[in-house]
Amino acid sequence: FNPDNQVSEFWVYLKSSAVINTVYKDLCDKYQEASDENSSTCRVFYNQDKSLRITLDSQNQAVIYNNQKMKQHVLS
Repeated sequence: FNPDNQVSEFWVYLKSSAVINTVYKDLCDKYQEASDENSSTCRVFYNQDKSLRITLDSQNQAVIYNNQKMKQHVLS
């Protein structure tokens, strides 16, 4: 939850690493990849107005959705 007690980010965990390539292709079809933000284990995507950031994290086998228009969670 963010400081406003709202969910600004959620993670969807993949049951198998075998689907990562399929998920990657689907994300490429629907969103714009931000190659400059990619790392060896993460691929970053945005929707057209950059209000939604999607990260495909192969190390954690997760797809992370982050609403960029909301306040973000701050670690204490």
